[in-house]
Amino acid sequence: MTVVPEFTGPWVTTAVFCEKVIEDKEGVLTLVRVIDRLIISASGVETLVPEKLPPAQVQIIFVITIKAGTAKGRSEVVTEIEGPDGINRAISSQSVNFPAPNYGQNLVNNIALGVQHEGVYWFTVKADGRVLTRSPLEILYARSATSMPSPAGFSPPGAL
Repeated sequence: MTVVPEFTGPWVTTAVFCEKVIEDKEGVLTLVRVIDRLIISASGVETLVPEKLPPAQVQIIFVITIKAGTAKGRSEVVTEIEGPDGINRAISSQSVNFPAPNYGQNLVNNIALGVQHEGVYWFTVKADGRVLTRSPLEILYARSATSMPSPAGFSPPGAL
């Protein structure tokens, strides 16, 4: 029988997206406008507004707070993203040190995310190759198109 060692940490206590982070002098974070969905809007004349989401860049902050548990020493925390197209890529890698049990770290990731598809983007947080958590960020496309107005003084045939 194979005995699997018990995982003792580190542990994720927060993994969220927000618009702004304020850190006070004691290292305590205030997260402003926590979100899990972004809407990319396009409006204008129907022929000029794309039917599908055009490639876009969104700015988002991904905050991870992590506690050592009983883990000690250095850990490599990697954040990966998997888009709705199934493509997976690493977006950050940070070395953290846990000098004592229950020691915490705040990891604030400012991300410029290139999006080409609507859907859910999964952010996976790993420590030393082990998955700690996954957080979804949904990207939606809102299209608002109007028909082109007729030029002044022009009436289509049959109009009064």
